[in-house]
Amino acid sequence: MAGRGRPKKKQQPANPKQRNESDKPESSISHTRDEIEQEAPITSNAIQRDLEEAIEQTLPDGIHMEEGPEVKLDAEPISYAEAVGKVDCKLTYIEAEEMNGNRYARITEDDIVTSATYWDSAAVVCILGANPPLSIAEGFIRRIWKAFSIDEIKFSKPGQYVVRFHSEDKRDEAISRTYYQFDNKPVYVRKWKPGCTIDLNALNDIPIWVQLPDLELKYWSLSGLSKIGSLLGKPIRTDNATATKTKMEYARLQVAVAMNQQFPDRSPAPIAKGKDILKLRVGGKRDKVNRD
Repeated sequence: MAGRGRPKKKQQPANPKQRNESDKPESSISHTRDEIEQEAPITSNAIQRDLEEAIEQTLPDGIHMEEGPEVKLDAEPISYAEAVGKVDCKLTYIEAEEMNGNRYARITEDDIVTSATYWDSAAVVCILGANPPLSIAEGFIRRIWKAFSIDEIKFSKPGQYVVRFHSEDKRDEAISRTYYQFDNKPVYVRKWKPGCTIDLNALNDIPIWVQLPDLELKYWSLSGLSKIGSLLGKPIRTDNATATKTKMEYARLQVAVAMNQQFPDRSPAPIAKGKDILKLRVGGKRDKVNRD
């Protein structure tokens, strides 16, 4: 008959704990994670405090740890304009004065910019025959004078740049060598102050390199090259390849000449015999010199 017999025994799970965990809704699991995330900073702060207390105990008497200002390591670099701040560029109208029917501006001591000794350690760099942008010229100047303390470099006029050093001694040491070379072009340097003008046309000691492509090897002595160089200006030196005769395509010597010097097509050369033409190549231009 239905309903008779021993009642069925209820089956209990082998692990009660397993039943309890299975009965928990998913919301309780997410809640537990939230609690862990909230407790993590608290635990970290507690560890930090314990560490500070441990360090404090090791410090000598009278010395205590203090919290300093926050330092941002990932701060972005600021521009020069942001560093110097806002510059006032505004001008105002000032009525001119008049004398004998002529208007003029009266300049007083208050109108003069006093730079004191700011430019006492300055030099001017003149690149003869070239006018590179300021960025290119600045890279060249800082490279040749990397051993000296340069404060700033400014554009003066085409081909001329003013360089300010940290001291006059550094400036004098840097310009002790009057000429340099930029892209095979002479670079003239000298002291500079505001109002100083440079007459490049008056220079008579500009070093240039001269090539003699048809000069026989027997004339490549220092005395022979000195005599040939003296026809053009003041001979200075030969290059290493000419002195060692390792490059025999042409003889190459450096000669100091004037700024606007004209090289004649024909001039007597210090060679005793023959009347051949001695070719002369100056800065990529070919001229001729007689060979008597």
